[in-house]
Amino acid sequence: MSDLTAEQFNTFLESIVEMTEGVLKENPQEDYAPMLFLVVGEQLQVSMLEELPDSPEERAEAFEEFGAYWRSEGQARPSAVFLAAETWVAARDPDGNDRRPSENPDAWEAVFVMGRTADGWLNATEIEIKRGAENVIIPGETITTPYDEESDASGEQHALLDAFYRGYDAGL
Repeated sequence: MSDLTAEQFNTFLESIVEMTEGVLKENPQEDYAPMLFLVVGEQLQVSMLEELPDSPEERAEAFEEFGAYWRSEGQARPSAVFLAAETWVAARDPDGNDRRPSENPDAWEAVFVMGRTADGWLNATEIEIKRGAENVIIPGETITTPYDEESDASGEQHALLDAFYRGYDAGL
């Protein structure tokens, strides 16, 4: 059982999505800097991240290191961690081709806001983005599915949040 209720988890997710949409609308830019949100007690703490490494293995390693760093600084284990990051999204290739979404001609850009509780509840929201003049991001439709204990979201992106907790728990 999580320290958070499903309602609290959804509330944090919704507030992070609103903040992210606000940043995208108020500060037109070419790139969205990844942000990590950590829920400690009733507080939401925000950490700006540098550009994420290209490979999934390097990203996972970076998140493990950040989790270990968080613990080494004497910080409490977060009851939830959320990541907002720019990404490419594509439906699964019906032919079974294993290619990166950024290499798929049918893919689209989005900012994903994904969350994971300390005990593994998962959820994500997608903010579709388009490109305007000078290649700046223009936010489009937001697709949110409220957290439901019966239907967790999953995927590679959540592996990064898993890596944060692995690093924190290992105390590298």
